[in-house]
Amino acid sequence: MFFIGQNTDYAISLEGSHKLKEIFYIHAEAYEAGELKHGALALVTDEMPVIFISSVDHIHDKMASNIKEVRNFGKK
Repeated sequence: MFFIGQNTDYAISLEGSHKLKEIFYIHAEAYEAGELKHGALALVTDEMPVIFISSVDHIHDKMASNIKEVRNFGKK
């Protein structure tokens, strides 16, 4: 499972991935939204859950773009 966030939401993503591992023993990783194209995107499949965290108003458009990219990339 991937948790994706930017700025302060990245810290929340890190915490979410740690808690998922800690409580449920499920592998999870957190990524900075801007770094998604640098490797993490290649790991996305149709079966992989990806959680986007976007609580900062001026970043919503960038996050929406990342969501579209993940949706399109996972459809192979």
